[in-house]
Amino acid sequence: MSKVKSSNLGYPRIGEQREWKKALEQFWAGKLEKENFLKIMEEIRLHHLQKQQDLGIMMIPVGDFSMYDHVLDTSVMFGLVPERFEYGGGKVTLETYFNIARGTQSAIASKMTKWFNTNYHYIVPELDNAIPTLVENRPLQFYKEAKQKLGIDGKPVILGPVTFVKLSKGYKESELKTVIDQFVPLYADILRELQEEGVEWVQMDEPILSTTLLREEVVLLNEVYQTLNEAAPNIKVILQTYFDSVDHYEEVVSLPVQGIGLDFVHDHGQNLAALKKYGFPKDKVLAAGIIDGRNIWCANLDDKFSILEEITEVVPKNHLIVQPSSSLLHVPVTVKNEETLDEVLKGALSFADEKLQEIVVLTKGFHERKETIQKEITEHTEAIQALNEASFRNNTRVHKAIQNLHTYTSERKAAFKVRQELQQEVFELPLLPTTTIGSFPQTKEVRNQRLKWRKGELTDFKYREYIQTEIKKCIEIQEEIDLDVLVHGEFERTDMVEYFAEKLGGFQFTKFGWVQSYGSRCVKPPLIYGDVSYEEPITVEETVYLPNR
Repeated sequence: MSKVKSSNLGYPRIGEQREWKKALEQFWAGKLEKENFLKIMEEIRLHHLQKQQDLGIMMIPVGDFSMYDHVLDTSVMFGLVPERFEYGGGKVTLETYFNIARGTQSAIASKMTKWFNTNYHYIVPELDNAIPTLVENRPLQFYKEAKQKLGIDGKPVILGPVTFVKLSKGYKESELKTVIDQFVPLYADILRELQEEGVEWVQMDEPILSTTLLREEVVLLNEVYQTLNEAAPNIKVILQTYFDSVDHYEEVVSLPVQGIGLDFVHDHGQNLAALKKYGFPKDKVLAAGIIDGRNIWCANLDDKFSILEEITEVVPKNHLIVQPSSSLLHVPVTVKNEETLDEVLKGALSFADEKLQEIVVLTKGFHERKETIQKEITEHTEAIQALNEASFRNNTRVHKAIQNLHTYTSERKAAFKVRQELQQEVFELPLLPTTTIGSFPQTKEVRNQRLKWRKGELTDFKYREYIQTEIKKCIEIQEEIDLDVLVHGEFERTDMVEYFAEKLGGFQFTKFGWVQSYGSRCVKPPLIYGDVSYEEPITVEETVYLPNR
């Protein structure tokens, strides 16, 4: 490397207006032919790459795009399909791919769980004595596509073997090394083929390094990457960590790779402290995750530049990559479409595209000098200050209540035995009452009625009457099956978080602030921009209705 480079770890898949989600659900519903579906997916994928290039990102990730989940992509790349889906070998079909994620009438879907400490959910790989085989080199396909169609020399993104196996099920803990050893030759084949194609950099994601690992597991990592380095010596591998600091800093930065990616946002200062204390290898590059890949606020560029200056006291500028702390999968696409937001609030927001702009600005400051980006630094500082000082962010009523917080206690006044007696005597409940979690299905009809109400095609009275009818049905079902504690079904709610936030102060709603939760399920979390305050009753109306239904 001759100079500081800008990089990205991953880009949101869903599109500015959820084009990806809409195409997926149309395809599943049989309203979109496979050929057209794949064409739309390609268009979205290439558009995202072009956007990153236009924004000025030098090291653009390829292969981070997925039609459902990147962990599932890794599974099918190695032909890991649970037996119940009757896989016959070879490249996994699109139908089987979606069946694993969504299930069929005769085969349940694979388990889904949270991706580390995020709200994203991945499909858990099922190993169960399967013998992995490289049935398609996905990173190579995406690299060639980007180069041939856009002229972009991308950075293939691959979920590393240790993280992949550690996140899988179907083997004993004592078999970890044996199972990983099955995958290493396949990863070596992937890297060799990428090397033959002329790939310079590969991003190997090993976020498992930001969790607590045994020392023998770190030793295993060294063995794995030594083998991969020998298999493709001309490939430069960035071993990428994120979401937290790394426990075994000295061992991690000494791994046989050409670059180390560290999170300098969610590390609680530990990665930076370790860097200063133990130094950094002269023969490696440091990919510094300096822009928060998981929040929605613009960065204080002055502070970020100062951290980068501290880093360059240890790492030469020509060995530095500036990037987000994690994939931008966890934030909405862009702020530019939020036309109805208050200008002060909007000015302090930063979604995926804006975060990439911040990275480009910081990189420019190190290419040239800090003075060349002073305008952007000042704009960000003023935007943050304007939001902090805005009257709508500071609720005096809340501040006063907080001052009196010491007069309240969170402890229950009655002992458990007393509460248990009340449960049995007053409410006539058994020792172990039965109930259900809460929400009943939001059917198509429920959604249609809500849409009509929001459009003004249904009066408030008629809408409440409809909701109460649904509540009545819900209660009758529970009474029929003899549950003890009944729920009302929550038919009046949209997204649970959004519904409550609409009733509280200090929250703001966006029009296109969607993020992927799992599969095509996208959520639009409200933004907490100020002091959260009680503004109006939330569940009183439904509670009052229940006894009189």
